[in-house]
Amino acid sequence: MITAGDERLKTQGGNNNAYCQDNVITWQNWDPNSHQLDFEKTVSHLISLRKQYPALRPRTFTKIEEPTPEHDQMLWFSVRGDEMSIEDWHNSERRTLQRLAYHLMNDGSKQGIHLVINGTEAIKNVTLPKPKGVKEFELLWDSALELPPKRSIVLPAGSKLRMVETSMQLFIVR
Repeated sequence: MITAGDERLKTQGGNNNAYCQDNVITWQNWDPNSHQLDFEKTVSHLISLRKQYPALRPRTFTKIEEPTPEHDQMLWFSVRGDEMSIEDWHNSERRTLQRLAYHLMNDGSKQGIHLVINGTEAIKNVTLPKPKGVKEFELLWDSALELPPKRSIVLPAGSKLRMVETSMQLFIVR
C-alpha cells in the first residue's frame, strides 16, 4: 500500500497513526533531495508497471490451472528452478522462491509476470525456471537498484540469476 508521502520517503518516524501530530512526524518536505527524487521515480515506475500488466493486479485469487477470464494462473518455483515440492513449502529455511503468474488477455493470449524473491540475508544464486512456452525473461524491476533499469536485460529460461540479500526482481515472460 502506498499512502500520501510514501513516494517521498515520508516515514512518519514509524508512526502509523499520525493523527493530530503537528510536528516533524507529519510535515512534508517540499524540497526533496536526490535520494528522495530517485525513490519517487521508482514508485512511479512501479505504478506504471501495475497499470501496464494485468497479471500484477489479479481480480480474484489465482489457481494452478490454465488462466480463465475469472482467474489468473499461478505457478511456484524453487531456487533451483523446479516446481515447489511439498518439502519446499514445509521447509522453514526456504525463503527464496519464484512466482509465475499468467493473465488471460482479451485477445486470448497469456501475459506472464515472473517475480523472484530472496527473503534471506545472504546472496543467492537462483535458476530461472523453464516452463513450457517460455523462452526468456525480461527484467522490469530490481529492488536492489536505486533506479529502474535503463536498458533491457533479457535472460534465457534456465539462466542463473544472482540475487542480493532481501531483494526482489520482476520480469515479463517472453
